[in-house]
Amino acid sequence: MMKSGHSTLDFGGMIDYPYPMAQPMRVPPSLLPSVETDEGAIRRGLIELANYHGVRADPVSEAWGMAGTRGYPSTRPGDREMPFEIFVALGRKPGGLRYLSEVGGGETIWERLSNSRRALPALLELLGLRADTLMDSVDLLLPEYIDQFPRVRHGIWVSPVFTSAGGRLNTYVNTGWRGLEEVWPLVHELLDANARAEARQRMERIAPLLRDGHRLSFIGLETTQDGIGRIGLHFRGGRLTRELVLRIARLAGDGPSPIGDLWERFIADRTPGPEDTLLSIMIPEDGTPMRVRIEISADALGIPDAKLLPYIHHVARAMSLDPEDYVTTMEVMGRIGVGPARHTTIGLSGMTGEPEIDIFIKPRLR
Repeated sequence: MMKSGHSTLDFGGMIDYPYPMAQPMRVPPSLLPSVETDEGAIRRGLIELANYHGVRADPVSEAWGMAGTRGYPSTRPGDREMPFEIFVALGRKPGGLRYLSEVGGGETIWERLSNSRRALPALLELLGLRADTLMDSVDLLLPEYIDQFPRVRHGIWVSPVFTSAGGRLNTYVNTGWRGLEEVWPLVHELLDANARAEARQRMERIAPLLRDGHRLSFIGLETTQDGIGRIGLHFRGGRLTRELVLRIARLAGDGPSPIGDLWERFIADRTPGPEDTLLSIMIPEDGTPMRVRIEISADALGIPDAKLLPYIHHVARAMSLDPEDYVTTMEVMGRIGVGPARHTTIGLSGMTGEPEIDIFIKPRLR
């Protein structure tokens, strides 16, 4: 049985019953390398989670292997960071295994961007998805010449999603180096090319609310078996309030969004800084309501990381969300690292009566 066993996580006394978990993957000591690389540790964790979710491990392992040289200089000279986060969606169906990383690798932004652009078709093929529609949209958002891209840390990130029903791919293209006035025409062209006329009209009404310091940090493109699915516009830099987010949700056609309730549970009267939050507007095919999501840095919540797990578990239970996938992922990510996994970002969204909580998790690697 895939979802079995019991948790060894410390819930700080808030939960007094064993929770079903995936069994650790047993590997004979003679087959383990004497020093495991970060890439190898993450691969081991992903394979274990693939088994837990009931998806094939081979494509999960192969997709992770496409990253090439994964470590790259961080914002601190001499330091290096592994560009990897795994995230769990509570309340969303179907679930499955999903993570966020670069693909292609490289030391400089130009190498990573060029390598990612070349690696995307192979990743799409691995997931059984067509490449042409996505690549047309990616090329629309990239600068005409590679040397036009500024010296930023990230170019293209991907989030493969593996479920028992099949795979899909979310691709995120950095657009934050462009000003809003420059990027809006690209957004309009992207929506027109993907038959989102209704969404374009709604975005024209929302745009005036996003001129106070906001920048379109990146654009997300979901590739499904049917082509381009959701298009995500992700804004950072402006100060968000509960009232502003709910107003944008109404203009997006999101109806009575549960974000207000989620805001009270996680943010309450705190005033997160402009760089601590991300406002995302998710645009599906025309005729389906757009959805608004906010993400907030875990550090800005004012809750020590060690206490965040039991708190999220408590909120999930109170909102009738099953936290099993989250607890399992935390345990697996803790096992492959040198200490408990840490939370990086919490995402809040959902539709009427259907709240969703996204938890982004990073293992503590060597």
